[in-house]
Amino acid sequence: MKIMVVDDEQVALRTLERLLRRRGLGRCVQCDSGSSALEALNRQQMDVVLLDLIMPDMNGLAVLEQAKPAHPGTEFIITTAQDDIRLAVKAIQLGAYDYLVKPLDPERLVLAIERAYEKVSMRTGLEAAGGEVAEAFSHILTCSRLMREQLAYAAALAR
Repeated sequence: MKIMVVDDEQVALRTLERLLRRRGLGRCVQCDSGSSALEALNRQQMDVVLLDLIMPDMNGLAVLEQAKPAHPGTEFIITTAQDDIRLAVKAIQLGAYDYLVKPLDPERLVLAIERAYEKVSMRTGLEAAGGEVAEAFSHILTCSRLMREQLAYAAALAR
């Protein structure tokens, strides 16, 4: 699993890196600004990005807005001290997988990362198997050939 942690606070970067290593999620790429995260994403593919919302050079929503269309196979988890429902909704609308409020609960964080990675893995498996699903059902991920056939049938009936 390839994980990137983006936060302008060095303490947060080190803490998250240690937590991920202890939980067996391996080392992660660390970026201390939104612009450096975008550069790093253009150099290498990431599975999951932990993205701080408030950063001085470029906020997390701006990074997400630019990065998600360019890297649709990457899942982004927003981390922030701002418990604001409007920001959470905006982040999800821009394609964030989850929105976590600091201080981060380690169990919830690890669970969110594992679930996001599971989604990435399933999507990768579907692409490798050549499974295409109608646009109306693109949010449904399945490896089952029968399920894909049922979704295609439902899409045809809907037309």
